[in-house]
Parts: sequence; C-alpha cells; structure tokens
Amino acid sequence: MGDGVTSSYVAGRTLADLLSGKASEFTKLPWVNHQSPPWEGEPVRWLAINAGLKAMTWADREEHLTHRESLIARAMASLLGH
Repeated sequence: MGDGVTSSYVAGRTLADLLSGKASEFTKLPWVNHQSPPWEGEPVRWLAINAGLKAMTWADREEHLTHRESLIARAMASLLGH
C-alpha cells in the first residue's frame, strides 16, 4: 500500500542518472528512450464514440415512448455487428 512510493523512487533515480549522464541499472530499464506507438486519430475517435452514445440514448427514449424497437437501435446494431 505504498501508493506508488517504489515506482516514484525508481523514476526519480532513473531521471537523476539520465540527467547526470551516469550509466546504471536504472538507465537500462525498458522505459528509458521508449517510443510509444501512435494513438488513435483524435478527434475522430472521440466524435464517433460520443455520436454512438448519443444515438443509443435517443434509441432508448424512442423505445420507452413507443414500446417498439427503435430504428436507431436497429441501425446501430448492424454497425456493431449484431
């Protein structure tokens, strides 16, 4: 239950050794000079997810009012592979 004490210590030692130019076991860890892969394209991903959530909210309202399956829900189901 150190809540990150060890990881903070290791990160601090790694940074200190990198800044001082000292080669150590910390500077050989996998996250030193790590290049992360590119993330999903934003804002397209955000827009698509939020549009889908909004569409399903409308579908729920429609089904609540009409007591029938929503056309929006049917269209979304086909997009989701159901």
